[in-house]
Amino acid sequence: MTVKFQLGLAGVMGSMVIAMWIPVFGQLAFVFCGGCPLTWTGFSSAAFTDLGAIIKLSISSGVMLCLELWYNTILVLLTGYMKNAEIALDALSIW
Repeated sequence: MTVKFQLGLAGVMGSMVIAMWIPVFGQLAFVFCGGCPLTWTGFSSAAFTDLGAIIKLSISSGVMLCLELWYNTILVLLTGYMKNAEIALDALSIW
């Protein structure tokens, strides 16, 4: 859409939206329209049996992600207190 119709940035966004929604509609059609009759039998209590382990893993993943993002912020803040802060910050951005 971008090159052939010369739509520019709007064409890029449109083609990305279309490319992301095609698999969603395909999977929904497969699940709900009978592509495989045993695919969707409805919700059951068996789906929630091991939910505790998943929640524990999700919480630890969230904490790890927050620490990873905060690590860079703390490094930049602490670098500002050094004697040659501009040079130290430049060296930090190279790393």
